[in-house]
Amino acid sequence: MHPISPCLVFALILGAPPNVDYDESAGQETVVYVPAAQAWTDTGLYFDPGQVVHITADGYAGVSEGDHPGHPPDGSRDCVAQADWVAPGLPCWSLVGRFDNGPPQAIGHEAYLRGDGHLYLGMNDERARLSDNERGWTAVVSGTDDGETSTAAQQAHAVDAVLSGHTRLELTAALEEIQNCRDVSSAVTTVRQVAESRRRQLEQLTAVQVDTVPDGSGLKGRLDDALRASLNADESFLVWATRAASECTSNSTADPDYVRGMDYSRAATAAKERFVSVWNPIARRYGLPERSPDDI
Repeated sequence: MHPISPCLVFALILGAPPNVDYDESAGQETVVYVPAAQAWTDTGLYFDPGQVVHITADGYAGVSEGDHPGHPPDGSRDCVAQADWVAPGLPCWSLVGRFDNGPPQAIGHEAYLRGDGHLYLGMNDERARLSDNERGWTAVVSGTDDGETSTAAQQAHAVDAVLSGHTRLELTAALEEIQNCRDVSSAVTTVRQVAESRRRQLEQLTAVQVDTVPDGSGLKGRLDDALRASLNADESFLVWATRAASECTSNSTADPDYVRGMDYSRAATAAKERFVSVWNPIARRYGLPERSPDDI
């Protein structure tokens, strides 16, 4: 991280602060006040691409006159910001951040982000109503290039890479084609490709290290359970689909291999639910996308 001035400024004040200067010495922290009445606050901090940025925040931001105690940095998890908000798609009335003019990222009460320029922190509210807001949050920002935090972030990114192998939509479409005896040969090829993709996901997961991620072994174990159940379902569907390719009938879903595949699929969904309950808090911490069972 490049220093902007030789001194470290702590902005524990009640109003909006001047730009905060940062010293890149290990262990240094910068405290930034984020007023709720403006969309973005320039922290005055620059982070090199890939650098791990740790942000914690507390306090309450009022979103209208007399709103007490107001909203904590996590905002409202039951509300998703719309297009006319500062950060569409992220929790309403929450602390968000961005680097330069990049896309907004969720922060809440704590997050780890990957640096990529000047850091801005903001209030996720409707742009037309920002001026009515009161008070704000106090954020503590620090950066590191190595050590356990950096390693944990890298390992979390490796888990996220495994999750990016999304094949569920292709499988569902192929199964529907087979059930309706339409283009069965092509659909069987799709089911076979889905099963192969699932095997590669499991191989990729086996190689992932998670020893520095919070509850890493439990996290990896839950994902392994979900992927193995999904693979068992894929393989059962493939046996059924291969048979249907030569003798497709309207009642083919009564086939025992199809039934077995559906049983495995339900088990996989339950395992995925257990996994995302552990994964999503970790994803928020390291600035990664949260997932639903259908995303895996």
